[in-house]
Amino acid sequence: MKSKRWRAVAIAGVAFLAALALLGVLLLGVGLLTGYWRTADGLRAAPPTIFVEATYPGANARVVTDALAVPIEHQVNGVEKLVHLRSRCGNDGSYQLAVTFAPGTDLNLAQVLVQNRVALALSQLPEAVKQTGVTVRKKSPAVRTLLVLHSPNGSFDEIYLNNYATRSLRDELLRLPGVGDVALLGERNYGVQVSLDREKLAARGLTSAAVIKALEAENFSAAADGSLDRSGKSRRSKSTPKAACWRWKSSATSS
Repeated sequence: MKSKRWRAVAIAGVAFLAALALLGVLLLGVGLLTGYWRTADGLRAAPPTIFVEATYPGANARVVTDALAVPIEHQVNGVEKLVHLRSRCGNDGSYQLAVTFAPGTDLNLAQVLVQNRVALALSQLPEAVKQTGVTVRKKSPAVRTLLVLHSPNGSFDEIYLNNYATRSLRDELLRLPGVGDVALLGERNYGVQVSLDREKLAARGLTSAAVIKALEAENFSAAADGSLDRSGKSRRSKSTPKAACWRWKSSATSS
């Protein structure tokens, strides 16, 4: 009788442990599914973010921080429903500020609020920055789609591909529904870099500003069919006209 009783107790204990193990597995599965759903919802609903972008030609990261980041972030900080600010200053003179708002904030309203704050800081920015402008736009901080341009036989270099993407693809992609912004990674543009000799400038009584002004005076646009010669005089050409533009890059570095 005692052996049968102990056997019954053992069977009941094993059944109880099996039930506990099954319950634990069920709870673990529910927890994993809940976490997955929360993660999926978080990916679908990224926090509203407004980006402020500007460029200070010829400045390094430290100068950009002092001249752009400090006055702009001083004004933007404390805007309604702000969660946090994240900025990046580059040695190429670029500045980007990500203004993240609380979930559920109307993105159009957030853009207006940031634009108003940035407008208060414009008077404190360098003149070169005012000329290029400060942009305030709404876009998702997450990269949704990545497109790669490649020349299979190597007949086109990176600068050509970048120029093609800027002129032929970027505007078309921006017109697509749901596209907030299109960014070019590793952007490389055509331009001319002029290095100045300080001693020679001083000997001739010139400044870098005078050189830049002279270069800007030489900027001109012309058709690519050779309708203008180097003196600026028009000449006939039987080739098909094509739009083109030659411009000096309005920045100079002294050495």
